[in-house]
Amino acid sequence: MASSEISQQQAPIAVELSGIQKVFPNGTRALAPISLSIREGEFVSIIGPSGCGKSTLLRLVAGLATPSAGNIRLSREVRDAAVGFVFQSPTLMPWSNVQANVRLPLDLLHAPRAEADEKVHRALERVGLNEFAHLHPRELSGGMQMRVSIARALVTSPRLLLMDEPFGALDEITRNRLDRDLSALCARERLTVLFVTHSIYEAAFLSSRVLVMSARPGRIFSDVAVDDPTPRIEAFRSGESFIRLAARLSATLATAMHEAA
Repeated sequence: MASSEISQQQAPIAVELSGIQKVFPNGTRALAPISLSIREGEFVSIIGPSGCGKSTLLRLVAGLATPSAGNIRLSREVRDAAVGFVFQSPTLMPWSNVQANVRLPLDLLHAPRAEADEKVHRALERVGLNEFAHLHPRELSGGMQMRVSIARALVTSPRLLLMDEPFGALDEITRNRLDRDLSALCARERLTVLFVTHSIYEAAFLSSRVLVMSARPGRIFSDVAVDDPTPRIEAFRSGESFIRLAARLSATLATAMHEAA
């Protein structure tokens, strides 16, 4: 076992879910009981069929929705920092420039302007957009808009980053580039990430673990560990390990969908 794998297994638990369930007011049972632990520094992807509750699970962890049963515990380190959330679309304010869009969470916290601007500068630097701070969203490509959204999630210095299919609407070349950049960023800063995606290949590229969910009511059908070191580079996609992992995830997802049918 590699030393990096041993250190990851010894890392403190950042997020712990115990018997989480979600039933909507109309009676729809979105999530069956789910128990799950995520350690600091893990990049955990969630894949599964449409409607299986992936986004619902993410919203529960973020505190944007309340579970019908069970408990969610965040570590003190996660609670003391903000939780960053990146949605499926950038959701930027079209009338404001990049700097103002990234500063929004700090403005809502009434942070002093000079301090906020310094944090915005650092956040934009982390995603490679400092020179574009004065531009408006309409002047940016789709990939750059998503970088702004990621910078906005990072500006409050979160230890937990929740991402709900952030690159799903982008072309494959842009998506692959952002996957590489995200892998490097998360490895460099040891962020804990919970990442929802429909792409088996994206999950295989980014993750230290992949959770495969079954159809609604969603449950964890399989928890697949990925031992390859991070950050991942483009050559990883053509390697034997990646090809085997993608095939395994594809077969596991097919089995999960078949058993639920």
